[in-house]
Amino acid sequence: MSVETWAGLGSHRGAGESLASWLRAGPLGARACPARGARGRRADSLFCPACWVDEAGRRRWYSREAWSNNSVVCTVHGLPLLYCDTVPKRVRGRRWSQSLREEFDALAKWAPQDHLRAESEAITRAICARSDPREAYSAAWSEAQWYLWAEGWPVAAAPKMRLHGVLHPIVQSDRLALTAIVRRIVVNLETGRHTGWPALPVRPRVLIWLQARIQRLQIDCRMGVAGCFRDAMSKRG
Repeated sequence: MSVETWAGLGSHRGAGESLASWLRAGPLGARACPARGARGRRADSLFCPACWVDEAGRRRWYSREAWSNNSVVCTVHGLPLLYCDTVPKRVRGRRWSQSLREEFDALAKWAPQDHLRAESEAITRAICARSDPREAYSAAWSEAQWYLWAEGWPVAAAPKMRLHGVLHPIVQSDRLALTAIVRRIVVNLETGRHTGWPALPVRPRVLIWLQARIQRLQIDCRMGVAGCFRDAMSKRG
């Protein structure tokens, strides 16, 4: 009997549910899941409050195939994803303001084209570049995440884990914050829409590098890089 058949005996596969998530819900549990790398396991451990199936009067939450390792918002419901080591018995939802729901939805649909992907990577590197080697995170990231937290985003007031040179943080709230920060800056550069916070401080050499990088990508920015970042060594107006 195949593992798919075993899974079918114990659970109903949810719409868009990943194979690993479905297998884990069957009689064999985690033993039915094929060997997967750490990044694969992470994608299978993301849950949305609205992605569930009814099995004999009980709800079972599941992970979707469409969610990549870097997903932060449900592609169907536009809700922030939660990371759980084991399948949760209950995923509590929250009532979000209309403005946050709209931004969550935009974040779920945000799929940069090739030139935007390169632009996003450059902005991510600028945000992650430490402004002070003695600090775990850059001032740009810390400040922007605090602004998101103050707006009511489901993120911590400051990043929770050290990066150690990795551009994709492990903690889900940090991942959500970094993705939202990068998207707002890309939208600002492309459309001129304000990020909602002051220019973020970065080291002078990072600012010079980012400006040169954006110019090399030949991106038509309605708002210059200086509208989103400032020299961390200079005093505010």
